[in-house]
Amino acid sequence: MHLSLEKFYLNFNSYRDLERFIHNLDLSSGILHLIEELQKERGKSHILLGSLKEKDKKELEIQYQNTENLIKKLQFKYDIFQKFPKLTELENIRKRVLSLSIKQDAVYSFYTDLIEDIISYEYETVKSINDLVIYNRFYCLILIQELKEKMGQERAIIAFSISKGTTTETVLEELKEIKYTRNLIEKKFLLLASENVKDSYLKLKKDLDLSSEIERIIKNPKHELSVEEWWNIATDRIKKMEQIHDMVESEILDRMKTLTKKSRDALIVSTIQLFLAIFLTPVVVLKFKKFIEKHIFFDPLTNLPNRKFFIEYSRFLIERAERYSEPLSLLLLDIDNFKQINDTFGHSFGDRILFELADTIRKNIRKSDFPARIGGEEFVVIFPNTDLKSAFIVSERIRQSFESLNIRKDEKSVKTTLSGGLIGYRKNMTIDDLLKLSDLALYNAKNRGKNRIEKYEEN
Repeated sequence: MHLSLEKFYLNFNSYRDLERFIHNLDLSSGILHLIEELQKERGKSHILLGSLKEKDKKELEIQYQNTENLIKKLQFKYDIFQKFPKLTELENIRKRVLSLSIKQDAVYSFYTDLIEDIISYEYETVKSINDLVIYNRFYCLILIQELKEKMGQERAIIAFSISKGTTTETVLEELKEIKYTRNLIEKKFLLLASENVKDSYLKLKKDLDLSSEIERIIKNPKHELSVEEWWNIATDRIKKMEQIHDMVESEILDRMKTLTKKSRDALIVSTIQLFLAIFLTPVVVLKFKKFIEKHIFFDPLTNLPNRKFFIEYSRFLIERAERYSEPLSLLLLDIDNFKQINDTFGHSFGDRILFELADTIRKNIRKSDFPARIGGEEFVVIFPNTDLKSAFIVSERIRQSFESLNIRKDEKSVKTTLSGGLIGYRKNMTIDDLLKLSDLALYNAKNRGKNRIEKYEEN
């Protein structure tokens, strides 16, 4: 009994680790976005205090609003003011910048310290990851953030130099120190990155380097390059790092799927052993059964993620779509006349139909798409980086494949069809919004004769 219980808790804790990891990955995604917005604030504040132009002031006010919207969103989900107390000082700093009553070096120091605090928090987060592969990949994500931060510092300092038309010795020393630190971070990254990521980074490295532009500007700060032109060049280089970020993130997700399946299988086995060990106490068995059902991430019949896992992971996918301004689509599916099938042929045959649909979905989607069973005969698929038109093509393929199945019961062929509601993600939508509106589209599909996919339309 004691050994069974110990084994169960070991396997259950591995599940909890994965659950925490999904949460941390979602938070990390939001924090990356926040760092980018704070970097823009730092640079645009530098520019305004150097130029004193009304145009730069208006651009900065827009940037303040963008950052503030993101902070409110993250505060609602993660209570980031408690994690990063320095954020509470932002409002005062912004007022002083807009009133031109603060020096550039004070503003630069404030934002740089704040960003370093946020990155340090991420390094603490990574310590809780037990799996070595995920630990290394997660560490790589933070190192990418640091590399982008150093590039962001260079962007801000050089923008200030161009606006002033001069480069001081202090600026030269700062740039030298940033370059030295960036090289150290890069070495760490290359040591931890996979061979595939490392090769991609080294191929991209030449396109990331700002040294030649910086050298030209240092030699002649009154160079024909304007602040705006420099800002766009530097920002474009920083954005190129997102390609590497996406590759590492993809590796983490692949590893997570493998670990989730492995942990789930181990948890099921240890659960059965535990039930046998406490066989004579049915009340305890029932409590453990409810406890396990509440926390397992996968639907045991279809082997697809369940509603709990779907909700957690979909939030991360939505966060990513918003951060990179990528399209995302969601398909809600429901088997037509499923109650009638169950009543006519029995629940075991109904389970077979559910399994066949899950298998059909898996065969017709990409590895990056995310399917789940979220209710009785309700299934959902999220299509990352996919617009509504492309998602509709895949949705139709799923529908047609399911309809063409030749499922037989007692020598009789049973006709199987399904209806679907499809919606494309729009800014600031939540997963609840997507499910609610796709359900409306599904309702229309049922009303219009079933066996069809309907897109959600605003009107």
